Amino acid sequence: MLFRSETVLPRRNGKRVKPSDLNLIELRSQPHMILFAAILQAVGSEDTYRTNRRYQLRDWLRITLSFAELSLYVVPPARLDYAVDLCLAGIRAKEPMDSVVLVNALSEVDIRVVRQLVSAQNIGQWSAVVTARLDESCNAGDEIQANNDSDPNHPDEYEQWLTESQTHVKVASDFFDWSGREEPEALGRLMSLVNSVDRPPDPEGPEDEEQEYGGSSSPSSYWTLERMFEDL
Repeated sequence: MLFRSETVLPRRNGKRVKPSDLNLIELRSQPHMILFAAILQAVGSEDTYRTNRRYQLRDWLRITLSFAELSLYVVPPARLDYAVDLCLAGIRAKEPMDSVVLVNALSEVDIRVVRQLVSAQNIGQWSAVVTARLDESCNAGDEIQANNDSDPNHPDEYEQWLTESQTHVKVASDFFDWSGREEPEALGRLMSLVNSVDRPPDPEGPEDEEQEYGGSSSPSSYWTLERMFEDL
């Protein structure tokens, strides 16, 4: 229901109008916006979290990201009453990147909860993991660019690297923004590589055209919540 509710919001040229470009005080009195606000209130209630314990972290991430964006269309912004529960779940996640992505999303909803619950130790550990991911992507980008002059990678490998690198940049930028940590050099370097690494030429010949690329077998390529950003 949350994901369908955004269809009632004003649009211009097929795109949703930004909250800052609307008179939200006048808009909130319209019947469809009253219903919209009621849906947000229901989604953000503690009952929603309590009755949907079966949801996985990736499900709550989608809900949190949408809630953060859509709650800006109601005055005052809708509350996420279970932000504390989600933040604690994120901190306890087995995969550090799961923690980072979910807490990033929560920082858009209620930064106060994040600042209360996320310790300096958490931030330090996550910073190291995020920086390592950035370094990995930088090295992979350098390798793809170097191979373009001799033995080019398959275009699918480049596309996978590009998609993952754009995800890394988004995740890292959000994390270092709310955490207050200094951005590592690798973040700026990866942003530059995303814009400069050339796409390998399409393979020539029937054999290459029929070859299927199955993706990297590296454990670091099988991410959990981070992968979701590719679909958002």
